[in-house]
Amino acid sequence: MSPDVSSSIFRLTALDSSLIFLTVSDNPDITDDCAPALILFSKLLDLDLKGTSITMHGIRRLCSAIDTEERDTYLHAPDKCYAYLDDLVSYYAVSIPPQYPMVDHPDQCPTLTRGSLEKNLSLHASFNSSIVTRGTRDVLIKSLQGILRTRMEDKQAEKVLYYPRRFVPKFPFQE
Repeated sequence: MSPDVSSSIFRLTALDSSLIFLTVSDNPDITDDCAPALILFSKLLDLDLKGTSITMHGIRRLCSAIDTEERDTYLHAPDKCYAYLDDLVSYYAVSIPPQYPMVDHPDQCPTLTRGSLEKNLSLHASFNSSIVTRGTRDVLIKSLQGILRTRMEDKQAEKVLYYPRRFVPKFPFQE
């Protein structure tokens, strides 16, 4: 990203209290490096990132802030992020059976036996052949935690992008 674009986005954060619509669409110089600055815009009702170079990594960060802080921001992500979310079954098991020893939260991984870790990873590997199902217990724990963390963050991104909170914009002159 060019330093001018990065510094420009950070300079805009001074407008956080009054900026409610921000469009930086069709600007490939907007990358994941801008995500920390974009997160600072807590009052935004509409953020358009279509046509930027923001990846799922940056979208996950933005969606986490929007969801966790219950913001009313409507986020327009780049098309490649929607394509990724529409094809999650190519990356891991979207639905996990609730029976033991199957887990759906990264914090549960250290409690599993090596056999249970392999069983969980095998489920995900049945959707994505690049997932390794063998290794030391520590390697298996880290691998499963990474998959489950990404899965949780992707669900949060889906919630924000596909099911945004309903809002009625309030403009300063309406108060």
